Amino acid sequence: MLSEKFTHPWAVRKHDLLTIKQLLCLARILRMKIFRESLHLKSLTKEVRVMTGRCTLVAVLMVVLGFTVSAHAILIDRGDGMIYDTGFNITWLQDANYAQTRGLGYNSTGGMSWRDAMSWAENLDYGGYTDWRLPSTLDPDPSCSDSINADGIYVGSVNCIGSEFGHLYYIEFGNAPGGPLLYTGPFFNIQPGVYWTSTEFLGPGSYPWQFSFYSGSQIIFDPGCCDYAWAVRDGDVAAVPEPATLLLLGSGLVGLALMRKKFKKWKIL
Repeated sequence: MLSEKFTHPWAVRKHDLLTIKQLLCLARILRMKIFRESLHLKSLTKEVRVMTGRCTLVAVLMVVLGFTVSAHAILIDRGDGMIYDTGFNITWLQDANYAQTRGLGYNSTGGMSWRDAMSWAENLDYGGYTDWRLPSTLDPDPSCSDSINADGIYVGSVNCIGSEFGHLYYIEFGNAPGGPLLYTGPFFNIQPGVYWTSTEFLGPGSYPWQFSFYSGSQIIFDPGCCDYAWAVRDGDVAAVPEPATLLLLGSGLVGLALMRKKFKKWKIL
């Protein structure tokens, strides 16, 4: 289900959610799409509008283009401590400092070196999955902009939404460049400090990229010690329904709607 723990209105917008009326509309479109595949988009849209009176072209495009619910990234609570991120098609651990929770950190706060963090994520067995890793970033990331403090000192890059961390911080959470960390979505234990990524800087030296949840900045630093590790994995942990399953669901919803309508008529009589 969609998490009810979002602490910022941008995390899930009203138009990101399908209403029952939209589901019923989609069910009708599905039936026509399967049995009348020769229909063009324009005629399909017209027929749906006549049939329901409330369906829109957006709903039609959602079906024709692959049942896309929203153009915005959504965080979905899959249960068992895992959150699915539709923006990057990855699954996060809900506990952002799980190493410390399990007593596996190399200091009391859960911090560890970059190599230890990489090893921890790669060997993590959680929720029946063993393909966990540290979040990645682009190098270089063209979405970044440099951040200079009041003393004219470079303090890192901000607005790096090509980074899995940056996208989470700016797009899904809606935090501002420079911090502080105000919104954390459905996660807990997010530390207002620096997290390791799996991406190494392509320039001179062997420095990994890091992301600061204190300021929203992306920096490179010595891999020695001792920052936080947060595990992600590619893909979703929930099965995606097949079209036939969606058709059955839609037909069931239509049936429920008809029964409800008949029930209302019986009450009037």
